[in-house]
Amino acid sequence: MDIGDIPRGEDFSHKFARGEWAETVLMETIERQDGLFAFQYGVSRGDALDTKDELDEVKEPGVEEMKRPDVLVYEEEDFRGLAGDARELVENYIAGDPDERASILPELERSEAIDAAEMALEAESSKFHIGERQYNSSLSAYVKDEDFPRLQSWRDQYDVPIFVCQLFFDRGYIIPFAAYEDHAEEARNGSASVPGFEHDTIPVIWKDGLQAKVENFPYSELLGTFEEEPSVVRSAGDGIEECEFSWSRSGQMDADHDSAFFAGGKLSLERPFTEYK
Repeated sequence: MDIGDIPRGEDFSHKFARGEWAETVLMETIERQDGLFAFQYGVSRGDALDTKDELDEVKEPGVEEMKRPDVLVYEEEDFRGLAGDARELVENYIAGDPDERASILPELERSEAIDAAEMALEAESSKFHIGERQYNSSLSAYVKDEDFPRLQSWRDQYDVPIFVCQLFFDRGYIIPFAAYEDHAEEARNGSASVPGFEHDTIPVIWKDGLQAKVENFPYSELLGTFEEEPSVVRSAGDGIEECEFSWSRSGQMDADHDSAFFAGGKLSLERPFTEYK
């Protein structure tokens, strides 16, 4: 996927492009590891989507009942061990356009391909630099209330563990979705028994959700740090261009353009990806 082929438009597409960056970084990180295979499973952020209406047109079947994670990760040996027709479905799904993927998806999910995955990833990003923060409060990785039961539904159907991967400018964290489940009810009641976990309104998007403080929640682990920093870019015509930026005292990016987001960068893992399982 070319990071320059981002969805173009207003606030919707800005958020979408940030998600595309997180997925791209995770995919490239996995591809550098021996013995792993991964593909983008949820709505592909590389599609030329300008508006939310266009996204709605390519939503997958059953999207109201379950949320498909962004990326599926396999042990390469396990993937090669799948029946030939299952592997072919995955390959066709990867290569297809939105309409083709929508038509392939039901058969793909009836095959053995999905539940053979080692882990599933929810890719999230935030326009913060943790190392630039001058406050002690930790940043968070969120699961929106509207997504929580739908992720559970998908996980229950395929029995593949889900992990939330939250990427910042300088590092990334990984948290098992099961940890959110274990403490969700008590957090909603205002009585979480673990530090760094609460239910509250998520800043910027102003939706309620579960918030895990990446530096305080006991189940949060450092996924890796960026050995090559991302660029800060904005949409420009049919591509992107770098823009000027600085960091606030809270570590938040302050750029010349509200639409600025991250592109590129190379994440160096703390340990092999599947060991987090």
